[in-house]
Amino acid sequence: MKVNVPLHTIDIIILVIIGIMMIGGIKIVRGFFHEGKHTVQKSTYNGKGKVKIVVEVAGMQCGHCEANINDAIRNHFNVIKVSSSHTKGQVTIIANHDLNSDQIQNVIDESGYQYIGLAKYNI
Repeated sequence: MKVNVPLHTIDIIILVIIGIMMIGGIKIVRGFFHEGKHTVQKSTYNGKGKVKIVVEVAGMQCGHCEANINDAIRNHFNVIKVSSSHTKGQVTIIANHDLNSDQIQNVIDESGYQYIGLAKYNI
């Protein structure tokens, strides 16, 4: 049985729009679940004065995840400032003195996220 259904211009436009939306949706969903590539920069901290620590973290998916890590860092260390970005997969810590890298890793791991690495810089 053969059925001929004529396609009008509006039908083609609608099909193209649906196709574009599907491709965009796939990219959004893939980006949500795909962690991306983490690159740990080289530390340049000389051990004196204030320090900026950038920690690469996998597993953060939202603002709630950021708040969990920020609270965990504040509860374990005396810091000036801590901020996290789930889109970048980074936690940035500002402190008056150097913090132990192993302890930072433990706090991240105990919070339920994956520690990738960190870099330290003078401020």
